[in-house]
Amino acid sequence: IDKLVEASCAGVQIRLIVRGICCLLPGVPGKTENIRVISVVGRFLEHSRVYCFGGEEDRILYISSADLMTRNTDKRVEIAAPVLDKDIKKRISDYLGIMFADNVKARVMTAEATYRKVEAIGDPVDAQNYLLSHEVERAYARFLRVRPAYITIERHMPINALRRPTLFCRAPLCLNPPLNVISVHYL
Repeated sequence: IDKLVEASCAGVQIRLIVRGICCLLPGVPGKTENIRVISVVGRFLEHSRVYCFGGEEDRILYISSADLMTRNTDKRVEIAAPVLDKDIKKRISDYLGIMFADNVKARVMTAEATYRKVEAIGDPVDAQNYLLSHEVERAYARFLRVRPAYITIERHMPINALRRPTLFCRAPLCLNPPLNVISVHYL
């Protein structure tokens, strides 16, 4: 916390996504005025542990097994690893950008240690729903590039109401939208 306050006092812009407890008060004049803390609590209880430093050109990115809770920094052995692959680094950076753009579930922490809803400017962005639907689309695109032994398809089902498959096929298919869920089974 002291290093973040020191960086803020030196003019460094700091943005944090915090899942739960945050002992740092952002927006305190002369101390943490360059720190913004948001919390995005939605359908997923688990959260990423990504540490990103620098701008677009000189960005250094780490993924970690732990957040910065005292129990993890003082009483456990945890690990953080740099992300070196450019494609993976871009994907994680994009993920962070989407999380920071959330204006549906996100709450911003005030200097009074309270959270208030983020002001929605433009179209609504629900980061978790966006990321979930994006990953389903990526999985579907990967599916079209492989030849599975058989596939399981569920049609006309909202993404948040996943159930057991209802249609089993073991032959080549013409996949017509709307298609929400694909399970690929390899033999």
